[in-house]
Amino acid sequence: MIKLRKILFILLLCFSIVLVGCEFNTEEDYHNWDSEIVKEATCTEDGIIRYTKGSESHEDAIPALGHVSVTDSIPATCTEYGKDITKCDRCGEIITSKNNANKPTGHHFVTEIIQESVNGSIGIKKRYCEECEMVDSEYKYVNNGYSRYGKLHVEGANLVDKDNNPVQLIGLSTHGLHWYGEYVNEASLAAAKEAFNINVFRFSLYTSENGYCECSATEKERLYQLVLSGVKIATKLDMYAIVDWHMLGGGKNKDDRNPQYYQEEAKEFFDRITKDLADYDNVFYEIMNEPNGSKVTWAICKAYAEEIIPIIRANCPDAIVLCGNPNYSSDLSSPRRNPLSFDNIMYTFHFYAGDEDMQSTTEVTKAYSAGLPIFITEHGGMDADGDGAIDYDSIARWYSALDARNISYVAWNISHKNESSGILSSKKANLDDFSNDNLKAWGKYYKAHIKERLGLK
Repeated sequence: MIKLRKILFILLLCFSIVLVGCEFNTEEDYHNWDSEIVKEATCTEDGIIRYTKGSESHEDAIPALGHVSVTDSIPATCTEYGKDITKCDRCGEIITSKNNANKPTGHHFVTEIIQESVNGSIGIKKRYCEECEMVDSEYKYVNNGYSRYGKLHVEGANLVDKDNNPVQLIGLSTHGLHWYGEYVNEASLAAAKEAFNINVFRFSLYTSENGYCECSATEKERLYQLVLSGVKIATKLDMYAIVDWHMLGGGKNKDDRNPQYYQEEAKEFFDRITKDLADYDNVFYEIMNEPNGSKVTWAICKAYAEEIIPIIRANCPDAIVLCGNPNYSSDLSSPRRNPLSFDNIMYTFHFYAGDEDMQSTTEVTKAYSAGLPIFITEHGGMDADGDGAIDYDSIARWYSALDARNISYVAWNISHKNESSGILSSKKANLDDFSNDNLKAWGKYYKAHIKERLGLK
């Protein structure tokens, strides 16, 4: 019985070997067979090879060859991501993919004069991208900068140019540089100048609210350099500049409403910056922004000014000094009765046309008629807190009164702060986009008013 089982096992094993040999020949088995390529292999698809011997045949796959690739990169453009282009040297297939690390560069706008403005005549400028040559705008302009008017001085109630002709400066103020200092760069300021055709920038250095007098030594130096940089950029742009010592008793430090509170710091600051800017004839120095509070009188403001002005004049003998006054720089009657005894002094006045208490122009027109030189270093068309709707009727009356007398004015403010006085969109704005699409109502109105004032509409 055992022998029979062994015989059956051996027979079964031999039969299996025969079957395997017939059905699972390896490639080695076909080396004496005839072969032909039925389908060529490509980079991405298998080919087929057929073996024949007599009446027998067998097909095998020829593995896909795979791409033989070379990759080139196309750089990003102003508006599009860069691309990687992969091309196979064998089959010529091209694969294009976005390179996420190669971001769009953004437009690099430059301005070209098409027709020059001479002595107040209307010229034409073109703003275009120097990279892709896209024309952003072509617009009228007037040369109203330093190259036209030169060093300014005060004659009676008027600001006059090098030839003693009345001059009106119209411009924009920054917000607090420790909050919105990112706008103090050449691209932003150049774009603002071109969009509004303004000729003066005011650089607001807050003394309190964690500003210049309440921050670290490192931050203090950074803010100082930012003011200095702003003035130099304005100069390069053929503009005038106002250095604004922006005290008003904001935040928790109500003592800062009195200009004498940070008087020693003011002395140090104005001594240093007038030394650094001694060769700049286009700079005004605003020595106190908005004195306020029932205890802050014109006598206090005048005493402070009499300490600061000699420091400025020691380094810049002919510089124009802008002097604030009580009640947030809205009290011109006090300096009119008791003016400072210096030359080249102008008295600041601030108003917000949406505030019921600031809709009358009488304080300004009366002071001007009495011979007091006035400079509106800050104003807005909304409420005094910098927010609220624009009172178009009131602001129009103000501009009519100021323009009739060539009284200079600067609007508050260049920022994207979420209130109506921040002229840019409340969303984080592109720093050099001052187009109407990126302006709030106040910015659009002010821009249109300036163009009308200059005859550019």
